[in-house]
Amino acid sequence: MTQPKEQSNEGSTRIRPAAVAGAFYPADRVALQRMIDGQLDYGRELVAKLAGAAANPLPQGAPKAVIVPHAGYVYSGTTAALAYALLERGRGRITRAVIVGPTHRVAVRGVAAPSADAFATPLGVVSIDTDAEKRALEQAPALIVNDPTHAREHAVEVQIPFLQTVLGPDIEIVPLNAGDASPREVGDVLRALWGGPETVIVISSDLSHYHPQEYARALDDATIDAIGRLDGPIRPNRACGAYPVNGLLDVLTRGLAPADPAGSSADGPAGTAGAASSFTMRLLGRSTSGDDGVVAIAGEERPAMRNPDEAVVGYASFAVWEDDDHPQSLRRQPPTLCATCAMRTAMEQATGLFHPAGTTCAVCAAMEQATGLFHPAGATCAPTPLMPSPTRTTPSLPTPMTSIPMTPTPTSRTATCCCGWLGRRSASISGWMTVARNPRIP
Repeated sequence: MTQPKEQSNEGSTRIRPAAVAGAFYPADRVALQRMIDGQLDYGRELVAKLAGAAANPLPQGAPKAVIVPHAGYVYSGTTAALAYALLERGRGRITRAVIVGPTHRVAVRGVAAPSADAFATPLGVVSIDTDAEKRALEQAPALIVNDPTHAREHAVEVQIPFLQTVLGPDIEIVPLNAGDASPREVGDVLRALWGGPETVIVISSDLSHYHPQEYARALDDATIDAIGRLDGPIRPNRACGAYPVNGLLDVLTRGLAPADPAGSSADGPAGTAGAASSFTMRLLGRSTSGDDGVVAIAGEERPAMRNPDEAVVGYASFAVWEDDDHPQSLRRQPPTLCATCAMRTAMEQATGLFHPAGTTCAVCAAMEQATGLFHPAGATCAPTPLMPSPTRTTPSLPTPMTSIPMTPTPTSRTATCCCGWLGRRSASISGWMTVARNPRIP
């Protein structure tokens, strides 16, 4: 590993100081460690529930990549803690974290690395793997060196104290800020730094910003669903870390092998990109700044809203596991029919996620884990008509499929899929919404 150079008048170590200590997290070492430990305890408790789930428990081992929020710890630390509690599984094996966040203060074209040798936090100084950074600069054309983007940026910095805690003080980092860049450009930077089991990829992103909480939850659920289905690109107005997130989605869908530049456009179909691994992505939890640190894990209801009109920021955490035994990339699975009802349900039409063969609508484990939402206990797939508002026209679909409203209307608040599922999620101050993308929310 690259070790920090000794301070000297000649060739001294260039340390980027903590820029947001005392604002986004405590500047006092003891107070910071106490806050992180408390949030990790909460995260471990929630991860234990996910890992012990009877249907579709979490994979074993540490994730290869995580998506985590980057707000002040009092707002998003508990949501991030779920992912970091999982990364704890890799302590002693993971020695490098590639952290990719957005640029909030200084615009940049491409993906920016700093010229520094280390980053400082109240928990100590963390070395940058400058050797890996130099190799990536040679391999990924979009990667540049730009210090102004890092000087006051918080998206990467707030991840480091968590990494120091769960992976140890000797962890190395590669801190990157992704500005205006295509998914493939960011993806190629990640490919150049992907490494093996010693490396974890940390994508730093919040979700929607400053919408009323009821509307924000609906927007965020749509974004969460799109990420879970690898349905990019995610737009920056839906996630401030859209560029880093889209880079990760590019790797997961195109694979780890660099694409043939002549094979396609930067955002078009893959050229000769090939996958070296398969991946499993899982939603861990979601929250907003109005939830007072309470996280709704995948498959659980969100907490009651304190004030539906309160302007909030949305957060979610995801984890991605890599499986080298299956040489294929993670792609959206082809539709299959529910073995119980032998039909595509309204939920499937709305979300694009389908029942795995052999399951029943009362379980639907794969769909539920992908969306983070569950059917009501004991529900069956007996077709039940949707209940649109009087002002809505519901297009008819071939029997026995259930119709789905397609036209937004501010007053619509009641609708169900064939098992009653969608009706519990569709209410929105902006009109008809589902957790998925039918219709798209502008």
